[in-house]
Amino acid sequence: MTLALAWGAIAIIAAVLVYRWRQRTWRLCVLVVGTSIALAVAVVLTGPYEPVLLGRAAKIVVATVVLTIVVILLVRRGLPQLASKHDRYSVAVVFGAISTMYLAVAGFLAATSDASIVADLPQVRTRDEFIELRDSPNPGALLLEARISRTMSDLEYPLVGVASYRCPAIGALRLPAAGEHLPARFLLDLPGGPPIVASGIESAAQAWDWPSSGDGSCVLRRGDSVVIRGDLRLGMGAGGPTSDTGLANVQTIAAGDIRSFLHGYVPAAERTGRAVLALAALNCGLAVTAACVGAVTYRRLAHTGTDSPPKITWRSGSR
Repeated sequence: MTLALAWGAIAIIAAVLVYRWRQRTWRLCVLVVGTSIALAVAVVLTGPYEPVLLGRAAKIVVATVVLTIVVILLVRRGLPQLASKHDRYSVAVVFGAISTMYLAVAGFLAATSDASIVADLPQVRTRDEFIELRDSPNPGALLLEARISRTMSDLEYPLVGVASYRCPAIGALRLPAAGEHLPARFLLDLPGGPPIVASGIESAAQAWDWPSSGDGSCVLRRGDSVVIRGDLRLGMGAGGPTSDTGLANVQTIAAGDIRSFLHGYVPAAERTGRAVLALAALNCGLAVTAACVGAVTYRRLAHTGTDSPPKITWRSGSR
């Protein structure tokens, strides 16, 4: 099943449940949470995905869930109690603010969804290319293809390799990582000079296609070919027998060469980026919906509202 079909099925089920539970406030709130989880699970189960990008989007979508629950509570519990025409301006302000926040979430998601930058980064495979990029006017992010240095220390027994994490799998599907053992820095061999220092990654979500050790772990060993996505920075060698220029702000460490990395990573990142853009579009739709709810309520109060004191006030205490 493709992601579009999966999301379509989720949308249909959610719409049916919204109709059946339209008078059940708390069930609707639970449905919002469950639907957001189902959308994320569908991304994971229906094809390759970029875990860091998906994780960032999931954190942003928490705001969407909270805003939607607030709207449900207002529509089901708050707006029916309003009868004064003097409340119409407050309603317009509240729903205008909610619409603005939905649009802000959409903007953050759209900014997060850009996955094309990786394919455009400079690619470094030799010492000469490394030096040329280092001496360029604006050295920055790059993809470096190198090997894990033989001088790196292995993890303590019974762990194997220089870095590992638990990556249980069901068939071709790898479950979320756990049991991370990631060094603070990596030493990389590039022929023609001393080892290059690269800062470590913060979580296994930044590890890409590490080989399995056969016991449910994904491992990097000394001598393995890797691709590092990071930023060139002076002073990484710290005076030791390493290159003074190293890689900081490492975002991805992949096993293999640059060609195989881009072949697998770019389609997964682009697929995840499209899903994130769809969530941004959803937030735009929710912004329009919230604005319409505010406008309809404003019109109702303006035409049929009473002259009683407003129930919504913007100050507390007496003056």
